[in-house]
Amino acid sequence: MVVESLDIGSLFGNLQALGFYDFLLPFLLVFTVIFAMLEKTKLMGTTEDRKPRTNINTLLALIVGLIVVVQTSIVEIINNYLSKMSLFIIIVLIFLLVVGIFGGNIENGFTGWPLGIAFIISVIAVLWALSPELGLGDFFNRYYIFTDADKGLLLFAAIFFLVVWMVTKKPRGDHPSWITNLGDALSGRVGRHP
Repeated sequence: MVVESLDIGSLFGNLQALGFYDFLLPFLLVFTVIFAMLEKTKLMGTTEDRKPRTNINTLLALIVGLIVVVQTSIVEIINNYLSKMSLFIIIVLIFLLVVGIFGGNIENGFTGWPLGIAFIISVIAVLWALSPELGLGDFFNRYYIFTDADKGLLLFAAIFFLVVWMVTKKPRGDHPSWITNLGDALSGRVGRHP
């Protein structure tokens, strides 16, 4: 028996031609998220033994998933958003791997100012992923329309203001910075500085 060579590219091409990526994957994503939220929140009530009504949750998640898949504009937004957020998640995971390789300890997660910075970066990434759908167009890609002279001037101005800020800032004493306060607020550690 002769085994034909397996062409992975044609396999994925056939799946795309069948609508696997345009219909089935968005349906499964919406169905899973809606079902998980309904099960966790017990929004549709509980049975006598305090368990969620899984049959109603399944039916409602199925209906919402099918309604979303019918709307091609919503599916396009989901596909664009998820591809960009997947890239962001991969970048974050690689960053965490590099931190772990060099001996960083993040077992208990980020707290303080690292959590504040991670939160701000995450908000920027979500806005970047949703920018075309929010009506911002290519807002985050406008950096590329600057000439080399403009980029040099912006870099010089940023360095100049950073140096002026570092020279003229007053010592804080025991008061944490706003970014530390943001991280503490996100992690529930407000007011617990050593």
